[in-house]
Amino acid sequence: MMFQNGDMYIGEHFKGKMHGNGQYKWANGSIYIGMFKNGLKHGKGNIQSLIHREIEAGAFSGRS
Repeated sequence: MMFQNGDMYIGEHFKGKMHGNGQYKWANGSIYIGMFKNGLKHGKGNIQSLIHREIEAGAFSGRS
């Protein structure tokens, strides 16, 4: 799934939304790998930020 701003999502869908296990890559190269629910990051996952060169790991709850 490609977005107009250059972001990309690869993973499971439900009713046209990101839902289940997937990867979200922002146009700046940062990436989130983990769980989604109703189009938002939700559950266990990792964010690797190329801008700040850091990794955020944990449980996410309804974050875009």
